[in-house]
Amino acid sequence: MESIFDFRTEGNYFFREAQFSRAARSYHMALTYLEYCVPDTDEEEGEYNTSRFKTHLNFSLCMKRLKQRPKALIHVTQALQYEPKNVKALYRRGVARAENPLKAIEDLKRALKLEPGNT
Repeated sequence: MESIFDFRTEGNYFFREAQFSRAARSYHMALTYLEYCVPDTDEEEGEYNTSRFKTHLNFSLCMKRLKQRPKALIHVTQALQYEPKNVKALYRRGVARAENPLKAIEDLKRALKLEPGNT
C-alpha cells in the first residue's frame, strides 16, 4: 500500500503542475499495483477500494485533460463501481458522456438528486 500511496501522491503533484501525462503514468502505476493486492481483512479491503476509487477518478480526470474521453469514461465508470453515489464521479461521468446526451443527463440528474444544493 505504501507504493500505491507514493504513486498517487506523485500523480497528485504532477497534476497540480499541469503535467497530465506524467500524472496519468503515476496513477496507472498505482492501479497496476492495486490489481495485485489481495486484502487479508475487511479493513484492508475497504482501504483498497477507497484507493481504487480515488485513483480511477484522478486517472479519468487526467484522461479528460489529455482529450482522451473514451478512457476518461472507462475510468470514471470503474470508480463508480466502488462509490456509486459519489456526486463528483457522477458529474464527471456526465461530462465525459457529452456525446450521448441522454446518458449524460441521466448521470447529472442522479447527482443533483443526491445533492440538490450542489451547484
